[in-house]
Amino acid sequence: MTYNHIANYMPKSRLGELLERNGMTRKELAKLLDASPKTIAAIEKGDYDPPLSFAYKLAAALEIPVERLFSD
Repeated sequence: MTYNHIANYMPKSRLGELLERNGMTRKELAKLLDASPKTIAAIEKGDYDPPLSFAYKLAAALEIPVERLFSD
């Protein structure tokens, strides 16, 4: 089984929780990822389904293993 996108597998509220734990804003995360804050918000809400490669960048920016993005 190949997973190409993260939104279908990442709990919608997980990104917000991770941002809060890291004391990071959407804007700060977006800057680290060279993305827009709207993109980060859309991922958080489950309105945008980015590629899996983005999950690795996201995990690196949050300084967590990629597996934590997908666990409750």
